[in-house]
This record gives sequence, C-alpha cells and structure tokens, in this order.
Amino acid sequence: MMSFNSSQWFRAPEKKIRVIGKDARVFLNRVLTQDCLTLKVGEGAYTFQCNSKGRVLSFFYLYLLKDEEVWIFCEPSLLSRILSISNFIILEDVRFEEALDDLGVVLGSKTQISNDGVLPTTCVQINRDRWASECLEVWGPSSDINHWVMRFPKEDELSQDALSILRIQSQTPTYGVDVTEENFPQETNFLKALNFNKGCYIGQEIIARIHFRGHVNKKLTLFEIQHHEIPRHGTPILYEGKEVGQVTSATFSSKIHGVIALGYIQTAHDRKDVIFSIANQPAHKCVEAIGDYKGSSAW
Repeated sequence: MMSFNSSQWFRAPEKKIRVIGKDARVFLNRVLTQDCLTLKVGEGAYTFQCNSKGRVLSFFYLYLLKDEEVWIFCEPSLLSRILSISNFIILEDVRFEEALDDLGVVLGSKTQISNDGVLPTTCVQINRDRWASECLEVWGPSSDINHWVMRFPKEDELSQDALSILRIQSQTPTYGVDVTEENFPQETNFLKALNFNKGCYIGQEIIARIHFRGHVNKKLTLFEIQHHEIPRHGTPILYEGKEVGQVTSATFSSKIHGVIALGYIQTAHDRKDVIFSIANQPAHKCVEAIGDYKGSSAW
C-alpha cells in the first residue's frame, strides 16, 4: 500500500462541510453517486456529484462522523458548488454548514499523537483513505491545530511536490485539472466513487447506461516517462504520430528518476502493450499504481 513515512505530516488542502440532520444520509444518497446509506460511523468514501446528463459537477470525500452528521472534504474551489447541493432539499431534515475555521493535519502514524500529548478537546481524530493510503487526520479550529502542530519537526512536513507525487501515483483526480464538467465519471477510471447497486440519484440513468450497455470513449490513465522535463497540462499524447489524448497532471519523481503523469487517452488505445509519446519522449502506461513512496528520499 502506498503511504508516507510514519514521522511525516502535512496540512490537509481541503475545506470541510458538515451535513447535519436525521435525513443527512438519505438526502446525500439521492444526489450523489456513492451509496451513503451503507456507510458506518467512522467510515468514508469518495463520490461524484453529477448533473442530469451524467456529467461530473464535483468530486470529493464523504466521512460519516455519527449517525446524523456527515463531513465532506473538498477542494476549496468546489466549496460553493457543493454547498448549493442544499438547493435540492425538499422536506428532509438536513442542513449544510461550512466549517469556516476548521483546519486538518494528516499524520503518518498514531504514535505522533500518543508521543506528543493529548489532543485539544476541540479537535477530532479520524481515519480515512487518502491517495490510496490509510491516513490518520486531526481536524479542529485553526488556532488550536496550528498550535498543536508546532511540536512536529518542520523538516518532516511534506512539500507540495511530495503531495503531487502521492496524488498522481495513486491515480486520484483533482477537479478542475483532471476532471471537469465535460467528463463522465467512468472516464476518470476512479470507479470506487461509483455504486451501481443503489437507488436513483441525479444523473444515474446515463451513468448506469454507460456501465451496463456501453463504454466511454476516453479514460484517465497513469503514465511513466523516463525524462526530467515535466509536460504541461494539455500536452498531446501521441501514438504512432497521431494525437490520442492529452496530459492533465504531471510531476517529477526521483523514485523512478522520471516523470509520472495523468492523461486521457482514447479507449481504443487503452492497452498495456502500447508505447506512447509525450513531449517527444517515450511514455509507458502503468497497469497498476506505482509502488511505495516511503521516506524523504522518495521525493
């Protein structure tokens, strides 16, 4: 499993929304692609929010804190869009609240808490899946969190470049970069954010039709490029001299002494034996997510 070193930490890049009320899960279940009714307290899952045409409006993580309270973790740019989901409330007992002052810290190990004293009473500890790793997170008022993390060595804080490696090598898309309103959920290849056994939700008819009767024309794919130059967003992906897709995200990884990148390619070329070209360099499609990135030497 991909993870970071047990002594490392970083500040969570997301905003938090609280969805509260006895109908919170029922309401979310009828507007999102994930099965919110089967979540147990202390569990979470990724989900898509789609429009009636099955296109992706947002992508985020749900966490069931308690029976009548769901936390949503999202990109800051998606905050207003996700809050607007409340416009679909009819008679349900549910409300959306932005956690204005909350800040999260992601830790590599529970020992970081046990070794450094008791958490402030205002903070909450959760376990969640982040970039294909099981992470320990602490959320609370920013003043308390900022004071608490002062006990952690600054040199153990992961850089933005390191976080980009963790995200890309786990094939986790970022909304507005790797997935937009032009995409169907299945095009992202992030199928664990979909549930095909639940009841109706917004966009379900189109999404189910693609799953059971058809296919998408392109898929988000992880590439490995043995070169130091990082291709820009939108760089063409070529096969036998013809453009078959475009890069969406890329970063350099010293682990492979090259570049890892996400990009959409035409489904017809989604084969493991194909060698592509990105920025005039050979690019190999990764069949599985790239292995462990533990320790500072991996960055």
